Amino acid sequence: MKRLAEIASSLGVRKQRLNLIACVNEVDALGLGGNLLYRFKEDFQWFQTVTSGQVVIMGVKTYKEIGKPLPNRRNIVIHNPSKGEVEVPDDVILVTSLDEALMIASFDGERDVFIIGGEALYGESFSRGVDYVYRTKVWDDTMGDTFFINDDTLKNQFHNVNNESFRTKTCVNRMTGREERIQFEIWRNNSLLERADNLADWVSLHT
Repeated sequence: MKRLAEIASSLGVRKQRLNLIACVNEVDALGLGGNLLYRFKEDFQWFQTVTSGQVVIMGVKTYKEIGKPLPNRRNIVIHNPSKGEVEVPDDVILVTSLDEALMIASFDGERDVFIIGGEALYGESFSRGVDYVYRTKVWDDTMGDTFFINDDTLKNQFHNVNNESFRTKTCVNRMTGREERIQFEIWRNNSLLERADNLADWVSLHT
């Protein structure tokens, strides 16, 4: 088992899954003027279900917008100390970089890691290579000033885990009071299949 773990590590198979989760629209917009574009009760419930019991990593702006630690999760906040002091409760871990955040998250063993915002942190994490993207897609084209991963980029590197069209539902956006069509999507990195195939090949040759 020790040798198998070493091979898995050499093939880039992480012990923990690194994921992004976000609510975005048809033009990949997240927010405008420092505020989110969308708040849906159903999306909040989805977020709670997906991230409960896991590790969440966020930028300090996202933490301030939430206003408090997320319960039943390990909360890690990334902050640049050159931008001033930030006060957080004792149960929130304050770090200065994504590398530091991921190192600390690794101490939580099997728990998944979720990047929950904002824009720069999504981009940096995606460039490192994430395993899954949990995207709430809003069928609306309101333009924002902060954006998620480009839709074409996502679809080029990931695939729909259900391999079918996502079902939509109509929900009320609490930011505007408008009804919007939304859908909950799960995308898996194509490289995960390659890692699994490589590991299976090794097992077949060495067992």
